[in-house]
Amino acid sequence: MNHRLRVRRTAWIALSCALLALSACGPTEDEIQLAPYLAASTPYSADNTGDVVVTVTGAYFQTGANLLLQRPSDGALIHARDVTVTGGTTVSGTFTLTGSPTALCDVIVMNPDSRTGRLSSAFQITQPTVLYAAGDFGRDVSAFHHANTLTGAAVPDRRLTHAVLGQPGAVLLDATRNLLYVTDWPAGEVHVFADGASVDGGAAPLRTITSSAYAGSFDGLALDEARNELYVASYTHGVVLVFAAASASGDTVPVRVISGAALQNVRGLCLDTANNRLYACRGGESGGAIHVFDLASSRNGEVAPSRTITGPLLASMLEYVWVDPYSDRLYATLPSFGRLLCYDRVSILNGEVAPSVVITLPGQPAGIWQDSLRNILYVADYAGGVAGAGAIWVFDAALTMTSAAQPARTITGLTSPKGLWGTNI
Repeated sequence: MNHRLRVRRTAWIALSCALLALSACGPTEDEIQLAPYLAASTPYSADNTGDVVVTVTGAYFQTGANLLLQRPSDGALIHARDVTVTGGTTVSGTFTLTGSPTALCDVIVMNPDSRTGRLSSAFQITQPTVLYAAGDFGRDVSAFHHANTLTGAAVPDRRLTHAVLGQPGAVLLDATRNLLYVTDWPAGEVHVFADGASVDGGAAPLRTITSSAYAGSFDGLALDEARNELYVASYTHGVVLVFAAASASGDTVPVRVISGAALQNVRGLCLDTANNRLYACRGGESGGAIHVFDLASSRNGEVAPSRTITGPLLASMLEYVWVDPYSDRLYATLPSFGRLLCYDRVSILNGEVAPSVVITLPGQPAGIWQDSLRNILYVADYAGGVAGAGAIWVFDAALTMTSAAQPARTITGLTSPKGLWGTNI
């Protein structure tokens, strides 16, 4: 054999033997320690009023592992108790959330060897739903805590009654800045209250927004919290006014005015901030329609809507609209006809379209708010403004309800509720 080939063969044999020897004395598969892998966590959310069992599925979970929640905002940890590990692929434990601040948390599994795995933004600590109802002739704003479980005659947990409220129409809460916005719709004023999550009784507004150039009725409200812009529907002038929400006070010049023939008799507004899209519903003698404005944050002056939803059921008294961007479903109410309408795939609808769902209700459906976290829809019953005759209808399983759906519960004893707004985070 050629000497050079013999040397190469001998070297390969030696290398192979060395590799076999290393393999024989190296760590086994069981001895290799891998960090926990988290695939999923259930449930997604729970209220801060008690205990919740959280179950995580994945791989490489060791007996004796710890299960934790962490708030990214400040790094605070909540440890689970009674943690069990099953088959290395499932971890479950009980968290006590009573009194914990609302927060979107990471879920963490830590093995006894200190290796960790994390599922980011996987668990939302919520609070029981707080629902605000603007009472037109009641001249108040009522706040119902635990609205997600209320039924029958309920006494508001808080009731804002300052005389400046006049006839409240629309209401919304800026959760980031803890400000409550309320329109006195006939007077063309927006009152801004500090400590929105706790304001009560005769508390005076922090400031009041008006605009002499557009004096008259202020109907719908919408808020872009990230851009800190407040959208106000001026029914009298047929425009949508946009104010710098953080600083507007007194007689204020809007930073933008969205106008055009399509907005004649504009009433309800809803802003899909995730997609930068404004929905404006029109009522009055001009007939009903829902106008959709894409790129809402840059709209100014006389502009045509991107799309318009029409149809025979959108009668002249279309007043309120709400959009759930996650399911792409729009809800609208016609108080004079006692109807609640639902439109699916609303982001692409245009022209004359039949609603997916038509629910007839025994009253005057007005303001709408959807709790997308719990899949609950709240609808105000104006009830002709009769004292104590108003109500709030509560629909469970909102995303799958059909035309045969009826309220699962009714909160009663209100006076002429118009606008609704809620929060659970």
